[in-house]
Amino acid sequence: MDILNISRVILFAIGLLVLRVVVSAVVASTEGGEEHPAHVLFRYLIGYFLDAAVVIAVFARLARVQAPLPYIHAFCVVVLQELLGFAMLLAIGGTNPQSPLWLLDWLVLVVSVLLGTAFGRRRRVGSDDVFGPGFGRSDESAS
Repeated sequence: MDILNISRVILFAIGLLVLRVVVSAVVASTEGGEEHPAHVLFRYLIGYFLDAAVVIAVFARLARVQAPLPYIHAFCVVVLQELLGFAMLLAIGGTNPQSPLWLLDWLVLVVSVLLGTAFGRRRRVGSDDVFGPGFGRSDESAS
């Protein structure tokens, strides 16, 4: 029976939290006073893109180094990262700033975790093809 690698879950949860905070800080630092609505939309889209790229990269790495139970580990990392983030927010005296786009926030996170984990599983050490066995190969080169 495979077991959960707790130390790896903690390490990746902390790393993910730090990276997502950095992305949020960078995107927030570009915020100006009165902005055109198109600029605000563009900043949101850039923020989602950067956040998704970071999440995909982190979970691709996790799935690549964590062979057994990669999706269980990914789920545990997300839960721990969210709990750590909430605890830090409470510790600094903040309130839970509910995003008006919370559903989109979670959708981006879930899709990014699934994509990153799937990609990392395919790129695991010893795997020679990103898209699965035989993808893009002719019959002559596969034999």
